Amino acid sequence: MNNSKNEIEKEYIYRINLALKFIDKPELSNILRVIFASINGITMSIIIKKKVMLQKWDDRYKEKGFAYGKEPNVFFKKWLSKFKPGTLLMPADGEGRNGVFAAQIGWKVTSFDQSIEAQSKALQLAKECKVSLEYLVDDLEHLEFKNETFDAIGLIYAHFSGDKKSMFHQKLDSYLKPGGIVVFEAFSKKHLHYNTINPKVGGPKKIDVLFSKEEIIKDFKNYEITFLEEEEVLLNEGKYHIGKGSVIRFVGRKKVSYT
Repeated sequence: MNNSKNEIEKEYIYRINLALKFIDKPELSNILRVIFASINGITMSIIIKKKVMLQKWDDRYKEKGFAYGKEPNVFFKKWLSKFKPGTLLMPADGEGRNGVFAAQIGWKVTSFDQSIEAQSKALQLAKECKVSLEYLVDDLEHLEFKNETFDAIGLIYAHFSGDKKSMFHQKLDSYLKPGGIVVFEAFSKKHLHYNTINPKVGGPKKIDVLFSKEEIIKDFKNYEITFLEEEEVLLNEGKYHIGKGSVIRFVGRKKVSYT
């Protein structure tokens, strides 16, 4: 991380000095130096936070065994099995338990996650199960797909930062065909209480990263709601989802526009 940080700092210093060469007023030059230094500090802070988070997930997926098990999420398995297989996008698919299951029942799966260690585990699981899936290593902020590419999207514990989750949902919506399906399960805002009582149940510890039914209705307003509930569940997924928790479960079909 230190080497990367030094390279970024060198690049910023170079650009600042280049810009300041064209400014002949000392007062303005000094003001700009302060502004540039502030921007540099904020940018470095964001980059470092992202690297720390990525290292956390890489370390988790490096561990022996599968962090959340090899079996698919129960809700995802139940609902995806009801629909005719087609193309499926699996954001934040981790070690691939849900993407691999989908491939086993006939879906053409594109999964992605930020962790290369997660990709390695997912491809290992796919090989064990004698299926194939496309697995990309990147985050949603940088990934791009053609509009209306997928027949379904699986969002299983795909928690995003509070200031970006609605934007990411809208971005994913653009990749889904009209008439396409979203199958969603993630921790609700009430889950903070369960996590405090039993940390083994896992989940984010910031309330703005967690979900409410109202947020789902707002983010997926152009969907026919097939199922939407906040439920208390007993999780038994690997070693990081163990115990009682609170989740939002949603299945929706993107409306078809005839105009």
